[in-house]
This record gives sequence, C-alpha cells and structure tokens, in this order.
Amino acid sequence: MDKPSLRIKHLNLRKSLSAENHQVFSALIFNYLLNDLKRYEHIGIYISMAHEVDTRKIIAWCFEHNKKVYVPKVLKDGMIFVQIESLDECTLNRMGILEPISNQASEGIQLMIIPMLAFNERRHRLGYGRAYYDRYLHSHVCMKVGICYDANLEPLLIESSTDVKLVKILTEKRVF
Repeated sequence: MDKPSLRIKHLNLRKSLSAENHQVFSALIFNYLLNDLKRYEHIGIYISMAHEVDTRKIIAWCFEHNKKVYVPKVLKDGMIFVQIESLDECTLNRMGILEPISNQASEGIQLMIIPMLAFNERRHRLGYGRAYYDRYLHSHVCMKVGICYDANLEPLLIESSTDVKLVKILTEKRVF
C-alpha cells in the first residue's frame, strides 16, 4: 500500500476512536512518557489537533514542572521550534494549526515528542506527507520519541532513505 493510501487509512482509524478512548489512551501514553519528561529540561512537542494523541496535558505538566517547552512553527523554508511559556503565545495558522506567534527559532531541545499517523515495528513513522519533521530531525541531535495509538501500527509501512528512525514509540499499550 502506498503512503497516501496509508495516510487515509490511519486518519480514518483515528477518527473512529471514541472521545472517551481518545482521553484514556492519551493519559496512558502520558504515563509512559513521564520518565522521559522528568529526565530532560528542554522539551520539543507539537500542539495536538483533533484525533491526535492529546499533548496539551503533557505541555501543561511541563509548564508546571518548570521545563522549557518548544513548539513547531512552519515557515516557507521548513519548520522551526520556538520556546513558549504559555499556549497564549500561539495562534491558529492558515492551516488551522496552533503555532507560536514568534518567529524566533530556539535550539537545545533534548527530548522531541513527535506526531505520527502510523508507524512500523522498526520505529519508522508515517507523517502527514510534507517531511517537515524528517528534515528537522536529520539535522538535530535529541531523544526522538513518537507517540501514537496502538491501532496505528502498520506492518505495510515501508520506510524511505529520508525517513528518520525514532529512538522509541509509545502507544497506550506498549513501548517500541
């Protein structure tokens, strides 16, 4: 199955998840992530949209525990991460994604929490198709952790040479 077909399949799988399961699964993933969150001070993380693993509670935990939080912003030539101290420092972009108002790129991320539509057991991810994360991660050294629902394990996912292998992937059921 090609990547565009896999994206449709896994978007539909995520949309079929009940609101209750979405919350329960996100909480379980957060619990798996806690040890890593405690270990690192500089956390890169996406701001979740509908049907993604909820990261807002993770972000709130980071703020409460005085972690430095960096969220992505898409620019013409790629993606940067900007430090924020509150989600109030973000606004919806033209694609309906919450991102920082500032264009001041930050460096020094130690732990990167990465979104994905699907993944395989070799810890490769299927993203949304624009390769923003792969390009960013190729040039930045950090602990790369993907979070996704277990139902999005995709044995048919074939990785390409430009894909970045993650250090680990957390689901509500297990760690890869």
